[in-house]
Amino acid sequence: MFSDYLLWGAGIGLLLVILIRGWLAPMLRDYPVFYSYTLFVLGVEFLRAILLSTFGLESRQYYYAYYWPTYMMSVFQFVVIWNVHSKVFGMSHAVKRLMQFLLVASILLLPLLWKVMELRGSHYFYRIQMIALFVQMASCVFVCRDLYTQREKIRIGQNLFGILAGTSLLVGSQTINFGAFLLLDTSEHAFWFLIPFMYFLALSVLAYSLWNYDPLRTREEGSAKLACARKESG
Repeated sequence: MFSDYLLWGAGIGLLLVILIRGWLAPMLRDYPVFYSYTLFVLGVEFLRAILLSTFGLESRQYYYAYYWPTYMMSVFQFVVIWNVHSKVFGMSHAVKRLMQFLLVASILLLPLLWKVMELRGSHYFYRIQMIALFVQMASCVFVCRDLYTQREKIRIGQNLFGILAGTSLLVGSQTINFGAFLLLDTSEHAFWFLIPFMYFLALSVLAYSLWNYDPLRTREEGSAKLACARKESG
């Protein structure tokens, strides 16, 4: 239990580091969707901490403060993933690809949806969250595939790469965690430990990748800057 609270506190600390560094860099203007998500998560964590210390872990107040914002976080994470796509390819192309993704996902994930909704005895939160996580994980794969096709023309930079990598790590690990808990009947203690642990790892990746400003640019722009720097140093 102590380790869970320790990871929770460390996660809040990393959220603060990400926001403060983004404000100082400054990067808030370049990545408003991601930093809005981070600010929302930080606010939720502070709210949960207040309700936990005031009413206790088993209270109805903490119950709603834990479950309902989690659904909103899933939506936010989905938007963050596709915002990376729009930053690289433009909004119109991102919307077009998103429509294609939703069409494909609705067909491929239908058997999973049926299987998960058939589960009996499990909390509705776990079932809804598992479906959301699979959709998010598929989004990560879809966006990464599009970025890979343009690797020779575009360097997305450490910031966007980190946002996508950190979100993918969080989504992928939690998909495995929820799937193992629901389908393979892993221990509840391991399940609840892995949620803050993997969240801490994902936040570590985000904090590192957003420490310095390294934006999106084409390969030509990067080569020109490198040549200019070499000329000045020579």
